[in-house]
Amino acid sequence: MIDDGFPTSIESKGDGIKSLAALGLLKNKAISASASIVAIEEPESHLHPGAIHQIKEIIDALAGEN
Repeated sequence: MIDDGFPTSIESKGDGIKSLAALGLLKNKAISASASIVAIEEPESHLHPGAIHQIKEIIDALAGEN
């Protein structure tokens, strides 16, 4: 279940919420010897420019650990 103000199954959420959930799981996973791979299908071009820069910063930070 994902509670973004309306608790529902992740299967019923949009692509944006699913993407954020995936980034959150990577950010909070335990450090391990295994590799983590994230494939970005398309840029979130509909986002506010400030939000795009925030996502880039998060991905850059995750890249150092994953």
